[in-house]
Amino acid sequence: MILQTSKAQFLFEQNTQISGAVKVFSDNKEELHRLFVNSEIQDSDQSGWKYSVDSCRQELAHVLILLVKEIESTGILQSNLDFA
Repeated sequence: MILQTSKAQFLFEQNTQISGAVKVFSDNKEELHRLFVNSEIQDSDQSGWKYSVDSCRQELAHVLILLVKEIESTGILQSNLDFA
């Protein structure tokens, strides 16, 4: 799954080396650190992605909820009106 914010892009994949974990890739180290505070940020060998972290699914769920809470609903409403 790819997710894009105003500051970064993220790629979420199943971690094949750690059971029940996910690997999160990003092009923005600061945003990755902000969202995954307790995880060690690594340099990524994945093409197109500079950094990565290993995360459990519960932490990923928490991060996704945090991102949803950061959405400005007025900005979304304005964007939808612009398309009409």
